[in-house]
Amino acid sequence: MGMIFGKSHHYAVVLALSALLVVPLVGCGGGGGTDTPPSVNPTGVATFKGIVLDYNNESLPVPGAQVSFNGVSVFTANDGSFTLDAPATVDTVNATVVGPNNNFYSTGIVNGVQYNTVNPGFPVPGTAGGASRDLGVIKIGNQSGPPPPPPSDF
Repeated sequence: MGMIFGKSHHYAVVLALSALLVVPLVGCGGGGGTDTPPSVNPTGVATFKGIVLDYNNESLPVPGAQVSFNGVSVFTANDGSFTLDAPATVDTVNATVVGPNNNFYSTGIVNGVQYNTVNPGFPVPGTAGGASRDLGVIKIGNQSGPPPPPPSDF
């Protein structure tokens, strides 16, 4: 009985089978990844800063307000400012602000947008480790004045 494949055919079959085994390995870019933007690294610590003002008292600073983000809390200084070092994030995470001595409404205005600053808080976009994010002006209202107007529905 004669050989079905010659020597050259044998090499061709080996090469074809090798290609079948290699192509799936190089064609896959990995698995289990996320849609994380490359500019956001969830490892490390990020710095968040801002200022808390009282919208019912001529935008005076609110010392002693508690600002919390991603498991870390700080109290505002006498000028209403705060700096908070917290774990970096990939996703948007809410920050909260609670006025001192429970004398402030839970509704506040963050950079011109109204939120319940106590629960659930206001959104802070993902921030990479080593980055700094300015949360801007956070206005909460002392209960000595009227509550903020309800949000308008457009």
